[in-house]
Amino acid sequence: MISTDLLKSFLGDTYALMIKTHFFHWNVMGPEFPALHSMFEKQYTDLFEAADVVAERVRALGDHPPGGTKTFAQMTSIDDPVLGLDANGILDVLIQDHKNMAERAKKGIKVANQANDDVTVDLLIGRVREHEKQIWMMSSMRKVV
Repeated sequence: MISTDLLKSFLGDTYALMIKTHFFHWNVMGPEFPALHSMFEKQYTDLFEAADVVAERVRALGDHPPGGTKTFAQMTSIDDPVLGLDANGILDVLIQDHKNMAERAKKGIKVANQANDDVTVDLLIGRVREHEKQIWMMSSMRKVV
């Protein structure tokens, strides 16, 4: 059976990215506001739902998921958001965060495969798919200067 430590760490990162994305949803400015505000709402909603799925998988594996902002802050590798970025700056930050999340999920897939945990593999493949989709969408929204 797979260690749930990997999933708990991924949960912490997912929750932190959800909060960061919500922050940018509130604070994006400029002519791109309507499109980015809507895009970020879809992203943080997806991340909230993903956190629930990951936490439920931790429970299904017989462990308890972590909770609380202080606990997640200690677990995550996602940096806090910075106020004052323009739309391209926000997109650059979130693109990098989604790339990091996709890479963490890919590493988790290898671990889960070695443990013959097909359910966790499937869950993480779904997360890679979603993070890569968001990278593509945000890269397409980014202004080329």
